[in-house]
Amino acid sequence: MDIQELRIDNNVVQLTGDVAVALNYAITDIAEPDKVKADFSKTIKIPGTTVINKLFNHIYDTRIDLSSGSATFDPNVKVDASYSVNNITLLDGFIRLTKINVLNNSRIQYEVNIFGKNANLFSDIGEGLLEDLDISTYDHDWTMTNQSDSWATQIQVGGSPQAFALGVGYVYPFIDYGFDNSEDEYAVEHFYPAVYAKEYWDQIFSAAGYSYNSTFLDSTYFKSLIIPYNGLGLRLSETQINNRSVIVQATAPVSQTVSSGTLDIITFDTEVQDIDNQITVPSTTITIAQSGYYDILSEFNYTGDFADTSGGAVNSMVTIKVFNQILINGVNVNSKVLYIQPARSWTGTYSTGTNPPPPSDEYSSDYSGFGTILSANNNNPASVAYSNRPYYYLENGDTVQVRVSSQLFYIAPYAGSLSYTPYTDVFEDATTPGTYYSGTITLNVEAADLRVLPVASNIVEGNAIDMNAAIPKNIKQKDFIKGIINKHNLYIQPQKDNPLVLDIEPRDDFYGSTVADWSGKLDISKDVVIEPLGALKFREFVFKDKPDKDYYNELYENTWTEIYGQRDYTLENEYLKGTKEITTIFSPTPLVGDENHDRVISEIFKTDSSNNKIQLESNIRLLYYGGLISTNQAWTHTSRLTTDITRLDHAYAGHLDDPYNPTVDLNWGLSKQIYYDKTFATVNGTINGCVNAHWYNYINEISNVNSKIVTGYFNLNASDISTLDFKKLYYFNGDYFRLQKVIDYNPVGHSLTKCVFIKFAETVAFGDPSFVINGGSGTITGGISDVELPDGRGGYVDNNVR
Repeated sequence: MDIQELRIDNNVVQLTGDVAVALNYAITDIAEPDKVKADFSKTIKIPGTTVINKLFNHIYDTRIDLSSGSATFDPNVKVDASYSVNNITLLDGFIRLTKINVLNNSRIQYEVNIFGKNANLFSDIGEGLLEDLDISTYDHDWTMTNQSDSWATQIQVGGSPQAFALGVGYVYPFIDYGFDNSEDEYAVEHFYPAVYAKEYWDQIFSAAGYSYNSTFLDSTYFKSLIIPYNGLGLRLSETQINNRSVIVQATAPVSQTVSSGTLDIITFDTEVQDIDNQITVPSTTITIAQSGYYDILSEFNYTGDFADTSGGAVNSMVTIKVFNQILINGVNVNSKVLYIQPARSWTGTYSTGTNPPPPSDEYSSDYSGFGTILSANNNNPASVAYSNRPYYYLENGDTVQVRVSSQLFYIAPYAGSLSYTPYTDVFEDATTPGTYYSGTITLNVEAADLRVLPVASNIVEGNAIDMNAAIPKNIKQKDFIKGIINKHNLYIQPQKDNPLVLDIEPRDDFYGSTVADWSGKLDISKDVVIEPLGALKFREFVFKDKPDKDYYNELYENTWTEIYGQRDYTLENEYLKGTKEITTIFSPTPLVGDENHDRVISEIFKTDSSNNKIQLESNIRLLYYGGLISTNQAWTHTSRLTTDITRLDHAYAGHLDDPYNPTVDLNWGLSKQIYYDKTFATVNGTINGCVNAHWYNYINEISNVNSKIVTGYFNLNASDISTLDFKKLYYFNGDYFRLQKVIDYNPVGHSLTKCVFIKFAETVAFGDPSFVINGGSGTITGGISDVELPDGRGGYVDNNVR
């Protein structure tokens, strides 16, 4: 007697013989090859025993609150489960409770499904975004050295150098992002870090609890794939802004006896914010730790004292002219001027207090020009003086200070009179005009603060790069994975001993040569159904990437009414009319040459109404990093922080592995036009695009005249199912087949099982014939297909190269 065992969250549930279990296995839907199917069971009905009821927390009882802290079962959360017969595990994954039936005799019955773990890679990835990943271990300074090191020498990992290795960390590819630079000069700030696709892939798998075994994913080819930066400049993160911000205060008064040209640097004694330790109080000076653009604001509260020793009532002949100055490296970069004026007349000492009033209209009218010079806008403004220098570039090591300067400013008409001594006779007798007195005038800075706040904008050369900020935004992790899968027609199968380890290879490499002989298992008493071309549902396959709004993508699409690198494949079948699109989230990146040098580079920019290049936030791209390639004309790597370097090589990245002698093309197929010519070297072509390299044999297998879908019934046992392997060839009826589906296998009923196969077709070795792109058009036979050559219109002649 067969013993069934259902294990739910490490709880063993013995199933009786009357509990029907039907298991299904599939590698792909052969009509929809981009959709990987799950191993799963059909609905299993489990009687509500004491163990099961407790396991499911008596969920049938509507009075129980599953959200309470005591509840242990949550139908929204995956629960590990496995199903075995006679100690042979047939399905390992998780269980989903779909329904609870309360039968008429008050018995409880649960309806559940079991799903294999491999089926839920995308489900386990969930709705997470690429930007949810953490690549901060690759944070580094944005410098010329770190950029050039990344090309072939080393990168920074955890703040320490690590030898260069393809697929690890980041690289700075040579890409034209639309900066207004010459073709011979590229500044540090014109290069952005690209992250290797393998970094993202590995982190996504790890976060979802998976690992993989794959020759393809560990190949030099895959390790060379990069995701270039696609934003509008590397922005400061919130953490960087907080770390760079400095706010300090001075609480001790500064008193200045006002004369002509007195100067005082404010000493700050209190730190309000200074995470990067850019000042140690008490101090007059903030020393900038990170270069960048800052808003600088100086503010102080003031009073003025006007002291006369004559003993009588006097009027002031002067006002205090105050300068609130911001100094950068000791140089005044901004000065706010204000005036402090006493009342109409007084005896002894007049102090303005903390809110000195502006002069009255009467007082202003007594002296010509006073109302204009000392308007209410700049005279005694609520005892607070501001000086603001917005969006100012500060280098690492620059100093910021605040200086207060005060002068005596004589009020007309005395400014033109010779009856007094300037800077000495500052008061006039209130009752006897023309009688003057000396006195003391003092400016008091009661309190001050200085704010140096980074502008929430792009980082600059020398800054630390927050690599998490370089991750493309709003890209779902599962869409990224699916894009790679679709490009390379990857097949995925979980390993038997650990379903969380996935075997992943391109379709042609996925299948092996091991043969399982099922000729003795085929039940010939049942009909064997053979469908010629049965896998075909579509006559046309369209392989294309996502359009984008950069200059060359729009130019190509407007010229040819298709996406750059698109490949259409039409089958010779008079019965089918449908179209199947295979797409990715990536946009293609045209390669562009120049008439003055041999460098062919990826260009991602748009143009304004005057046809000037400008930057844009582009869609995510996938490029091949080809390493350092020599060039016939030197270019200069420029820097504002160090000596410029002239180079005769450049860090190439594009959809081809080499623009002049390619062997690999990340596009689906040849484009109808390219944007460089043979001025500097012969332009060879390749038909090794993603369709020919990864999809041709699949299409050939389902579409050639010998293609057949074969459905039969087989006498399978638990051992057959436990060793099921879609990589194998299956032999029966004197021929070889690829297994596609196992439908409703019953492990205890000893009934026949329906299986679907596709007739095996020999894999055709890819041949990439040598040919030269010279501006002509036509077709070339590549051993596996006839491929249309790019059309020469506008693509290969000198006067059409930018």
